[in-house]
Amino acid sequence: MSDVRRINVKIVSAVSLTIVGAFLVGRGTNWGPSATAEASAALQPEDQMMGGGMAMNLMTEHHERLADLVGTWKGKVKIRIAPGQPWTEVESQIERELAMDGLYLLEHVTGNFMGMPFKGMSILGYDTDAGKYKSVWIENTSTAMLESSGHFLEDDKTWYLWGEMPNPMTGEMYMTMSTLHHPEPGMEKMSSYAIMPNGSKEQVFDATFMKQ
Repeated sequence: MSDVRRINVKIVSAVSLTIVGAFLVGRGTNWGPSATAEASAALQPEDQMMGGGMAMNLMTEHHERLADLVGTWKGKVKIRIAPGQPWTEVESQIERELAMDGLYLLEHVTGNFMGMPFKGMSILGYDTDAGKYKSVWIENTSTAMLESSGHFLEDDKTWYLWGEMPNPMTGEMYMTMSTLHHPEPGMEKMSSYAIMPNGSKEQVFDATFMKQ
């Protein structure tokens, strides 16, 4: 995405927000849904079309690649809460869908872990300014928001994402590397590793999913 296009997108967004803000201020303190809807209608058709056109121009091959992950996936997961801890094997299901006109992938994960219902959610997208994929993960067993970023290698059809997370046994943060690999259509393998202080990798997550 060119610098000129990025600047145009930011200008369009700023102009749109200014028009909506001015409209709402002119109405007084009524900031309810009806006022917001009327403010949106205040935008000229050409302004709305320009905004939509810019949104379409944001799409790149990196964003289009996310569509391959959409759907329902089921599989078995091996996980351990920290390096050196025992493994637990569970069944899990993933529901994925595109959001924001295909710019982001929403992922909802369900299963059971240690006899308790497990729910997780992530957002994955490609940041054209940073030139890399970025992800945020949350779950019902923790208040931490885990961020990671990385890239996709076409040669081996694999996403590589690096981040950090707390060790639940010690509270210390450690680096992580996660991979998402598609060895064949309808099949994906996921792995996650803790990067130890000496640079070695300890696997803490391993899963194979099949598309339903």
